[in-house]
Amino acid sequence: MKFDSITVSVWLAAFVPLVGVILAVHWDRWQRKRTTNHRKPKNSYDRQVYTLSLTLEKAFDSIMDCLLAATVLSAFFRC
Repeated sequence: MKFDSITVSVWLAAFVPLVGVILAVHWDRWQRKRTTNHRKPKNSYDRQVYTLSLTLEKAFDSIMDCLLAATVLSAFFRC
């Protein structure tokens, strides 16, 4: 494999957006952790809603991790 300017530009075009997505996911998680108020609600209904929101947030993070891993792995494997 020859490394010339075309090869370098293809590698940059392939991986710069991927790095941008990874940085955006990490920034979003940092921003949510910094701004989330972790006070527990007083009544039982609010506690249930609070617990559900935490569960949904963890599920969303898990889905994003899986999608990101699939994107990274598909960049390395060809059929």
